[in-house]
Amino acid sequence: MVGLPASGKSTLAFLINEKLQMFNVNCHIIELDQLFKESANINLPIEGKWQMVRAQAYNKARTFMKSSHSSFIIIDDTNEYRSMRKPYFRLAQEFAMKYIEVHISIGLKESFLRDSQREA
Repeated sequence: MVGLPASGKSTLAFLINEKLQMFNVNCHIIELDQLFKESANINLPIEGKWQMVRAQAYNKARTFMKSSHSSFIIIDDTNEYRSMRKPYFRLAQEFAMKYIEVHISIGLKESFLRDSQREA
């Protein structure tokens, strides 16, 4: 998923997961925000913490692909740079899985407004 904060990536990820479960299709959502929250007690600068969390997300995706129990893996992060998405594309190639990017577009003002209304 690609999009600004509060653009609806998580909402869409969970809706997709819900629909897939109706058809007994496996889906794993890797939420970087959740991984970041779980790393709250780790003493690193914020940039280092995000790098660590992104590495964790990549390793989770690799594990899910390797196990071949996942039909769908959704990476729930802003993924604003191509360099953030490319490792997942290569990973999908390595495991002969299909890869798709979903870009969600909202305006910057709307993103700031929605983000300011979210729970911390």
